[in-house]
Amino acid sequence: MKEKISRFAFKHRVFIAYLGSVAWLAFAALSYALVSGKNEITSVVIVCFFSVVTFVYFGFMRVFPKQNLLYSASEKSPRGRLEGSRIYLFYILLALYVAVIAAHFLYIGRLPVLEALKEKNDISISIVRQQSYFDLPSYLRYASDYSLKALGPALLVIAYYYRSYLFFIVLIAGGFYCLSLFARVFPILLFLPTLALQFTQRKWLHFSSTLSLMAILVFAVTTVASISFRGESVNVDQPGYHIEERLVSEYWKKHAVVSSLIERAILVPGQVIGQWFNYYEREGVFEAGCGYRPVALIVGCEYVHVPTKLYSSYYPENVKQGMHGSLNAAAFMTDYANFGLAGFAIAAVLCGLLFSMSYFIYGDHLLALPFNLPLILVLMESNFFTAINSGSGWLVMTAIFFLFFRLRYK
Repeated sequence: MKEKISRFAFKHRVFIAYLGSVAWLAFAALSYALVSGKNEITSVVIVCFFSVVTFVYFGFMRVFPKQNLLYSASEKSPRGRLEGSRIYLFYILLALYVAVIAAHFLYIGRLPVLEALKEKNDISISIVRQQSYFDLPSYLRYASDYSLKALGPALLVIAYYYRSYLFFIVLIAGGFYCLSLFARVFPILLFLPTLALQFTQRKWLHFSSTLSLMAILVFAVTTVASISFRGESVNVDQPGYHIEERLVSEYWKKHAVVSSLIERAILVPGQVIGQWFNYYEREGVFEAGCGYRPVALIVGCEYVHVPTKLYSSYYPENVKQGMHGSLNAAAFMTDYANFGLAGFAIAAVLCGLLFSMSYFIYGDHLLALPFNLPLILVLMESNFFTAINSGSGWLVMTAIFFLFFRLRYK
């Protein structure tokens, strides 16, 4: 029985990881509701979504068991070395990665991290970070997204997988890029696939080293991005401070690191989901499909970027000061914003089919979970269509997986 459960968990590990993230959101929503005295209905709705998406996923797997030609059996042969055609492919992708990094900073003409260190308040620092992205032309923004969220992480884990010295070259380039843009999520996305592989393979020394390096980078970019981390006082009444002052204890005010991590991991996700519910419950009017860019193009309505719309509603003072804010929530919240509670059924179908497709593509390959973890992470704070594309770079990651692990080279 224990062996069957173990085989089942390994076979569906990508989807189980996604369910774990949904369960965490339910916990976050409940935690925020209990601390703030808000309605607990949000956590109940998320639990319902959890149940429906599970039914869709396993229902699809039962109807179409292994019928997709993309499915392949477990990898049982040795990994070998990064050589032959694959090494040339790696060189090309690495050159492209470095070229995007260079083009990014040459275009804006500065290193954002150095500029941010000169600023004296969180709003100004946020504007510096946002300008380093929004000042780019659209083609370079997409190139930056794909590089930060897919190309760099994929090259890092592939180099580690093949035990190649190129790992250190990617590490230096990726670390520099993440630090220069000083957004906390970028180091996490860079190292996440490699950490997942090291963890599942029980390479504990490698795992602890990589985790420590990621923690150092996250701490460094947090120090740049937050005045409180530089030893200066935090004014919770300033525009942009997202958690209500009464929720922050005196202890946490004195311990900015602990406060920031707990706030970001537990309270903020619960608060944001509650804000989305409250806004549309108050307005009583949903976006009717215009909250999806592809649907808006087909229907002919003006596209509504819901996170920006809600941010403007809740934090108008920040917008007046020049911030390009987004109140990002889990993918299923965009479906709710478009169609109300019925949107959760749409979200369950989309996500259930997506992870079924992922299973058919990746099969039991060792890199199945590492290559899908960024998608899972981004689905927690972006809409479905953005998450699979520029949000997590999943389409690019999957294309790279095909190039290295599904095509046969001589």
